Amino acid sequence: MSIKNKFIANNKKKPQIEEFLMKCFEKYGYSHSDIKKTHMGMDITIYANKPGLIIGRGGENINAVSEKLKKEFEFENIRIDVQEIEKPYLNSRIVAQEIKSALERGLNFRRIGNIMLRKTIESGAIGTEIRLSGKLGSSKSRVQRFYNGYLKYSGETAKQFVDYAKVTAVTKAGTIGIKVRIMKEFPEAKIKEIKEVVKEKKLESLVCPYCGKVYDKERSLKIHIGQKHSDEEKKKTEQKEEAKQDETGPKKKSKEEAKPKKESKEKIKPDEKIAKEKSESINEKPEEAKPEEKKEESEVKKTETPNKKEEELVKEKERKVNKDGNTKA
Repeated sequence: MSIKNKFIANNKKKPQIEEFLMKCFEKYGYSHSDIKKTHMGMDITIYANKPGLIIGRGGENINAVSEKLKKEFEFENIRIDVQEIEKPYLNSRIVAQEIKSALERGLNFRRIGNIMLRKTIESGAIGTEIRLSGKLGSSKSRVQRFYNGYLKYSGETAKQFVDYAKVTAVTKAGTIGIKVRIMKEFPEAKIKEIKEVVKEKKLESLVCPYCGKVYDKERSLKIHIGQKHSDEEKKKTEQKEEAKQDETGPKKKSKEEAKPKKESKEKIKPDEKIAKEKSESINEKPEEAKPEEKKEESEVKKTETPNKKEEELVKEKERKVNKDGNTKA
């Protein structure tokens, strides 16, 4: 046989051993067992409500069970240890076994359900549920549910904190199914504690630093400071900015501040408008003169031409007179 098959065969035996021990110690408040294989043999630890009855006088019961285990499961060395459960009514297996034994004895199912529910809550359970299904005091089968407290049915919290057990009781009327769920811890309690601590810290922080008033909300505190302590708040901010400037030195202008701001088209002063119009008039091409203007210019030129001719004639006469005077002399 290979090593792999040996491991598989040993693990298959564990649930069979669990069933065998449950049948042997069912009346003695058996809960569960831990089975470990060591180099010396098999170590089995049994957890029960009544360990004295499981051990017996001088260990008779344990010795008899160990011999049976050797024969049925072919174990060489078996060591059995029995431990007592501190709070048996927080164990769903023990509660279900007690309900089973009471129903088989013929006790009223309502009385048993309420008694076990009260005991589980008194022992420290956060929530419990007992569900009985079958012929309960009548010919017709029905379901009776007993519950109290807070309980989770699904999710990771249900796997970690909820203890579940299922048992069948055989009565004269027929079989009755018993399901028990017990939630031992409350994981969200830690979250609530954290929330309360955070609230206390917030209340401590929501105090006006100037007058000492306490507020429930941050918004109301800000409004109070803005209305009654605005000047003091401004001084505080200015002092902080000055302290930062002293540490870091004068601020360098950013690229956006260094760039000249673009003039908006909408907001232009009247002096700037005049300068713009002049520059536009220079850049623009001169418009063609109208025909009326052209006629006026031609008339002006015509008037200017005869005057020039007269001046030239006068100048020539003066030259001749000067020449004649020079010859006579």
